[in-house]
Amino acid sequence: MNVEDNKLDTELVAKYLAGEASPQEAMRLQDLLQEPGNKKAFEEYVQLWQLLPNAKVTEVPLVKQSWDEIQPKLSEKKPAHIRRILFNRYTAAACVIGIALVAALVWWKNAAIESTAGKKNSAFVTKIALDEIILDSMTDGSTVTLNRGSNLTYAKEFNQRSREVTLNGEAFFSVAPNKNKPFVISIDDLKIQVVGTEFNVRRLADQNIEVQVHSGVVKMYTAKKELLVVKNQTGLYIKSTGELKLQYAIDSNSIGYVTHSFAFNDISLIQVCSYLSQAYHVNFKLDTNKFSECRITAQFKDESLEYILDVIDATLNTVSRKQGDTINIEGNGCK
Repeated sequence: MNVEDNKLDTELVAKYLAGEASPQEAMRLQDLLQEPGNKKAFEEYVQLWQLLPNAKVTEVPLVKQSWDEIQPKLSEKKPAHIRRILFNRYTAAACVIGIALVAALVWWKNAAIESTAGKKNSAFVTKIALDEIILDSMTDGSTVTLNRGSNLTYAKEFNQRSREVTLNGEAFFSVAPNKNKPFVISIDDLKIQVVGTEFNVRRLADQNIEVQVHSGVVKMYTAKKELLVVKNQTGLYIKSTGELKLQYAIDSNSIGYVTHSFAFNDISLIQVCSYLSQAYHVNFKLDTNKFSECRITAQFKDESLEYILDVIDATLNTVSRKQGDTINIEGNGCK
């Protein structure tokens, strides 16, 4: 991420991460996060902030709730000298946090890092994927593919007595068999236990957790419930209710970030763009109304994004232009 390219107010981010943003400022931040570039930048700031000891990020309040808090105070005015003190305080905080975040991003960009959280003899290792998908080879022979914006933590003594990891984000696991040492993944209140299998774990936009099993058997469980998920099935953890649900299918296109392979069977161009965006970490810009009727049937196996776009252009008579990490698609549509 290039910090200079985003439009986030560093002072505002500093106050928000410190839990000191007012309702007005929280609403302003919520508006800024509607911009894709700002949202991505903010998520990376949060990931780095969470690495700090005892770091805690406050939830953005609902607009209505914030407005209810603001309205009675609209007529209140702070003395000028207090406003200057507050301004100087948060400006200084923004500078300190901004410098720290920039330095961290330069150091960690496109790499996995081993985080000791400030302790020279930390017992844990943390692998972090920011702007690049990374592959982590475990000491037991298992491999983990971390999607962008994800991190994985495990003990330095992994596989000596147990095989336990903690995931935040999304990852594809290929677990080496070992019946005596089950492989256990913790993500929020959910645990996922396997003996040896391949599966994808991801936190969805609504904070629910999805497990797609590509081979073998996976057990999902909480303190109260458990669910067995087998090959070509999907397990879903509903965080708000604690439910575990079983779906009798998987969406292989959703792990395109691992395979770069897709099987598009008469699906909309809009949905295709969503899959490609996740897999290749790009944004698509197109007229959704004009292209709403455009559908694609095609298969790609370990192909580059450029090749896939060429096929789409030839199929739908579109023109795709890449500018940075944005793909602009133009054409007459399919109506």
